[in-house]
Amino acid sequence: MALLGRVRTAQQNFYNYRNTEQFVAVKVQKSELDYQEAAEDEIELLTHLFKEYKNQNGNNASLEEFDVVALLDSFSFRGPNGKHFCMVFELMGKNMLSITREHNYRGIPLDQVRVIMKDVMSGLATMHKARMIHTDLKLENILQREIPPKLKSVMSKFAIKS
Repeated sequence: MALLGRVRTAQQNFYNYRNTEQFVAVKVQKSELDYQEAAEDEIELLTHLFKEYKNQNGNNASLEEFDVVALLDSFSFRGPNGKHFCMVFELMGKNMLSITREHNYRGIPLDQVRVIMKDVMSGLATMHKARMIHTDLKLENILQREIPPKLKSVMSKFAIKS
């Protein structure tokens, strides 16, 4: 297990998923009641969204074309601080805030912006088709599919494919 990052409401780690030679990100939600309810809502919404996507695009629809992060699994456990909801996601790359920082807040090259915005709009269209609205669209919530080289290096030590 390796820590990917922490946010105010959760911690994210990556794991070898059920010995499938696939790494995943696991978001462990804080145990306070408000965070538990938010996690239950997130699980319900993402499950509904992917179900609607498969209904519209066929049951064999590819995750590669699904421009919203895929929730692969979820579970809860009781620790010393209470009940924690855990969400298992496909492993994603950097968020847009990190990329903006890498460019010293001076903007991202236009050719990259076009690709990013095309994917963002595709993800929002997928949500719209499922009659959903994204209510927390911000740089931290826009992720690249490409796995950063540093993380690939760690994964290669375990001979794991991305």
